[in-house]
Formats: sequence, C-alpha cells, structure tokens
Amino acid sequence: MREDLERTQSVNNFDMYQNNQQGYYSSGYQDNYSNNYQDNGYNGYQPQNNGGSNKAIIIVIIIATVIILALGGVVTFFLLNNGKSEPKEPMTTTEVTTTVAATEAETQAATVAVVNVEGAKEKDAYLKLNEAGISYTVSRQTSDDVAEGYVISQSPKDGYIKKDEKLTLYISKGSGKASSQSSEQAVTAAQSSVTPDPPSPPQRTISSSDYILPYADSRRYTESEIKTLSKSEMNYALNEIYAREGRLFKDQQLQNYFNSKSWYHGYIDPATFDSDIPAHLNTYERYNVDLIVRVEKQLGYR
Repeated sequence: MREDLERTQSVNNFDMYQNNQQGYYSSGYQDNYSNNYQDNGYNGYQPQNNGGSNKAIIIVIIIATVIILALGGVVTFFLLNNGKSEPKEPMTTTEVTTTVAATEAETQAATVAVVNVEGAKEKDAYLKLNEAGISYTVSRQTSDDVAEGYVISQSPKDGYIKKDEKLTLYISKGSGKASSQSSEQAVTAAQSSVTPDPPSPPQRTISSSDYILPYADSRRYTESEIKTLSKSEMNYALNEIYAREGRLFKDQQLQNYFNSKSWYHGYIDPATFDSDIPAHLNTYERYNVDLIVRVEKQLGYR
C-alpha cells in the first residue's frame, strides 16, 4: 500500500510538473517574449536618419571650396598687379608731364604782349603792331594837343592781350577848332580848280619803280591820261593808290600782284582801311581815286 501511495504521489507530482512546465512555456514564455521583444523596440524601431550629417558635410565642403577659390583669386590679383606696377609709374609721369607742357604752350600761344605805340605816327604804329602779331581797330578823334595822323592813346596800354582780341587805337584827326571839309567837298573843290586838259596829253609812262600811276600821291592826273589805261590797268591803278598806304587785299590776285612790287609793304587790315578811306589818303590821292572811278563808270567798266 505504501508503495502504491508513493507511486500515486509520484505520478501526481510528475503531472503537476508537466502542467507547470506547460504553463510556463505557454503563458510565461509568450508574455516574456512578447513584452521583452516589444520593450526591446522591435515595434518602435525606426531606421537611423543620416540626412543631417550629409548636409553638414556638403556645407563644409562648399565653404572650403569658396575659401580656396577666394584665396586663389587674391593671390592671382597680387601677382598680376605686382608684375604691371613697374612700367605704370613712368607712363603716368610722362602723361602728366606732357599734359602740363601742352597746357603751358597753349597758354603762351593764346596771348601776346601789348606794344605801346602812343605818340607814334599812324603808319609806324601799324607796322609795330603787325610785327607783334596784334590785331587792332582804329578810332579817329579830334585833338588840340596831338597832330593829325598820330596816335593819341590806345586800349589796353600794356600787359597781355588774347590773340583773338583787338587793340583799339585812337588817332588824331587834328584840332577840332579848324574848319574841315568832307571828302566830297574837297574833291568837288579840287575838280573845279583843275585846268582843262592840254590839247595833246602826255603819254603815260611807267616809272622804274613799277607804278602804274607813279605820281598819284603828288599830282592830279587828267581824264585823258586815265583813259589811256586798259580796264585791268585801271583796276590795278585804283588799288595801287590804296597799296601805297599799306592796305592788304582779300582778293588773292591783287595781293599777289602787289606782293611782287618792291615798294609794297602791306600792313593794314582791309576792314580797318575801308572803314575810313579818306583818312588814309592825301588830297591828291583822293582826287585820283574819284577820277578813276568816274572814268570806269563812263566806259561801262563798273
């Protein structure tokens, strides 16, 4: 009996052991496996994200590249600049020197020293101003102190004048108290006092000094004498009277003609001369000018 009880107890104990083992594996193992596996992060596992690290690496590479390129540009600039600096200095100096020299030359060429001709005879004053390269205009005034044909004053009197400016000469017409006749009255009076032409007018003679009218400044020619001249000769004879007094000519043919004469010294600007022709001529010259013009009109030359 005792043995049967022990056997029965052993069998029961074995069954209990098996049941316990099954419960352990069926419930405990599942709980532990499930809970432990979840706790270990299987369901909550996310793949590790390396995007941030990659961006950081790319930014670092870009910054490093920019720095390298910038350094390379700076080095290249200094190398090129140092290589060209030596020839630049003399070029700059030369240009500055040339500019300064050119400016000084232009300043000197733009002005001329004034020549004072106050008290000089009119013709001498013209010659001096022409030699100095000074342009001028003439204003004639009466003067009780300065003889006719002499310079009373000038403006400016000294200093410098620009080459495109004109100096003004004030020339005496003589005393204002003396009675004066107009050029027309003087010519009319001279014509009325002329004696009739001789029956056999003298032949025209050109002097060795190569004048057409060699005595135009010292006697009155006759109409018959003037009519012995050709149309061209009359024109030259008329301008010859002006040329005697230093008139220049705009007509190149006339200018060339008188330049060929040993006696000719042109120095008066045509505009200045023509502004007051009678003032440049004496009584005989004024008479002969009017005579030539009158004959030219009679013959249809003018």
